[in-house]
Amino acid sequence: MSNTTIGREPIQIFEIEQPSCSNTYGVSPCAAAGTSKCFNTRATCQDTPNYNHDSSIFWRFTHASSNVVIDTYEQDGTIVKTPAIPSLVSVSTVPTKINAGGASDDLSVLGRRASVKITLGDHQHDDSFADKYVDERPYNAFDSGTFWGKWIRRNPYYSAMKCRVYEGYVGETLDQMITKTYVVDAIDGANSQGKVSITAKDPLSLADDKRAIMPQTSDLELFAAINQSQTTSIILTGAESDLSQEMGNTGANKYIRIDDEIILYTGYTVSTEQYTLTGVVRGQLGTTGASHSADESAQRVIHYDTMYSWLIAKDAILNYSTVPVDYIDDAAWDTEGNLWLTPFQFTGTIAEPTPVVDILEELTRDSMFYIWWDERTQLIEMRALSPVSGNIPAINNESNILKDSFSLSAKPDERVSRVIIYYNQKNPTANDDEISNYSNVRITVDGEAESEFLFNEVRSSSIFSRWMVSESQALQIGTRRLAAFADTPEYMRITMDAKDRSLWTADVVSVTVPQIQDEFGQAESGLWQIIAVEEIQYGDKIRYDLRRFTFQINRPAYWTADDQVTYDLASDTDKDDLNAWWSDDNGLMLNGDDAYRWS
Repeated sequence: MSNTTIGREPIQIFEIEQPSCSNTYGVSPCAAAGTSKCFNTRATCQDTPNYNHDSSIFWRFTHASSNVVIDTYEQDGTIVKTPAIPSLVSVSTVPTKINAGGASDDLSVLGRRASVKITLGDHQHDDSFADKYVDERPYNAFDSGTFWGKWIRRNPYYSAMKCRVYEGYVGETLDQMITKTYVVDAIDGANSQGKVSITAKDPLSLADDKRAIMPQTSDLELFAAINQSQTTSIILTGAESDLSQEMGNTGANKYIRIDDEIILYTGYTVSTEQYTLTGVVRGQLGTTGASHSADESAQRVIHYDTMYSWLIAKDAILNYSTVPVDYIDDAAWDTEGNLWLTPFQFTGTIAEPTPVVDILEELTRDSMFYIWWDERTQLIEMRALSPVSGNIPAINNESNILKDSFSLSAKPDERVSRVIIYYNQKNPTANDDEISNYSNVRITVDGEAESEFLFNEVRSSSIFSRWMVSESQALQIGTRRLAAFADTPEYMRITMDAKDRSLWTADVVSVTVPQIQDEFGQAESGLWQIIAVEEIQYGDKIRYDLRRFTFQINRPAYWTADDQVTYDLASDTDKDDLNAWWSDDNGLMLNGDDAYRWS
C-alpha cells in the first residue's frame, strides 16, 4: 500500500531513541555491585566512570486503532519483533518554513524551525522490553508505577534525544514511510487525564539555542599590567583551554581581546597556572595597542581570513553548537557552494561572544544562500539563491490542487528597490551598525522600479557587513537582491492530495491556475518556490505555502566545453543542462532564439 493506492490506510508512528549502556551489571568493565541493579541508563548508573553510551533503545508508539509490528530493532545481534505501543493520542507539527535570501520580514533569515508536539497516554508496563534484569527485580514491574513515570525517572537527561515521526500506510516498512527527525526539547509528565506531552524541534534549532555562542565567554584575566607596546611578559591566568583552542582558519595565529585591543599570539608557556604569551603582535585587526591593568578580563577572538561563506557557516554550526556532524552532507554543501558561491570569500572577525544564529543570518544574507532542516532527508540542507533549470514539476487545479484550497496574497512591504551595503569593516570591537565603522559603501538601485511608471517609491534595504571586503561582492549581492525582491512578493497557499507528496520544501514548481491570468485573461503559468509543507491530514491532505520565484534570469547557463556541438545541432537536453553558445552580432542564435546573457 502506498500514497497512490485506493483505500490506503494511513498510519503514524512516534519513535524516541533512548541512549543505553551496553555493559552488563557487575561484569567487567562494569564494576558496580549491589542488589538493586541499574536500568542501563546514565541516571541509574552505579559505575559512571565505566558508563558506555554505545547503544540505543527504540521506543515506538502508534494510535490505539493500529496494529503494527516493526521488525527493525536489533538487540544483542538478534532482530527483535518490536510492537508499537498503542498509546499515541495525537501528533501536531509546525513545519519548517524557509526564508530564501531573507525575503520575508516576518521570519528570521534562517526561517522558522520545524517542531512537533506529541501527546501520549500513560499506562502500566512490564519493563520486559528494555530492562535486562526485570526477572531479578523484587517486585512485579507491571503493577509498579506507569510507563512514563518510570521512564522519566530513569532518563532525566532527555534533552536533545533523537525522536522521529513516521508517516505512511499500513503494510509499509519504516524505511518506506516518510521519516521526520527531531530532538526532544521537553517532556511534561502525566497530567490528571493521564496524558504525557513531548515537544521536540528540528536539529537545526540546536544552533539557535541560547547556549550556542561563538566564541564562548573566556575564563581569562591579565595577571599584571602591560603598556601599549609591550610584547613580552604578557601573562594570563584562567582556563588554558581558552588559549589553546583552534578558532577560525588562521592556523598558528590566534587572537585575544583585552578591552578594545586585539592581540595576536602564536603560543604560550606554562608556569604554575600562569600562561605567558609568545609570538605577540599588538594592535591587530583594525585595533590600536593600549595600556591594560592587572585583572582585566581577556576574551578569545575568532578571525576568518579569505574563507568561503558556506564553510564559515558550516564551522559555526559544527564547532560552536551541539548539532551532530552527520547532519551536514559536506559533499553536497561543497558542490552547491562551488557552483554558485565562489565569489564570496569572506574575511571577518567575531570579537565578542555572539549567538551562532546571528552569524548564520549574516552569512546567508551577505552571500544569498539559505539553510534549513529537511525533515525527509534528515539533513541540514544548503542552497544558493540561484536560477533553476531542467525538468520543473508542473501542477494545476485540474490534476493536483484540491477544490477551494487556493489563496493568493501579496506583501508590498517586502519589496526592495535599492540596496545599500556598507563593507570593509574598520574595527571589529566597535559597533557593527555604525556607518563610520566601514570604509566603503555600495548602493545598487533599480531605477525603473522607483520611476513614476512603475512603483514610484524608494524601498531601501541596508546591510552592514563584517564579511564583505570588495566592491565586486557588494555589487553582486546588491544585484542579486534586486533580482529577487524588486517586484512585490506574492504568496500562494494550496492543498493537494498525498499522491503529490513528493513535492517538498525548497522545490521550485510551475503553477497554472485560472485565478492567475495574463493580460488576455488566459491562465498564466509561473514559477513558485515551496517554502513550507504541512500534512494537515496525515497520509491524505498536504498544505503547501509557496512564494513566487522571481530569481530567474533569461537563459541562465555555464561556460560550455569546447567539444560541445553547435547550437543548431544541440538537443533540448543539452540546452536544458545549462550549456551556453555564442550568438551572432544581433544577439540571436542560429535558429533565431534569444541569445544567452553574460553576467
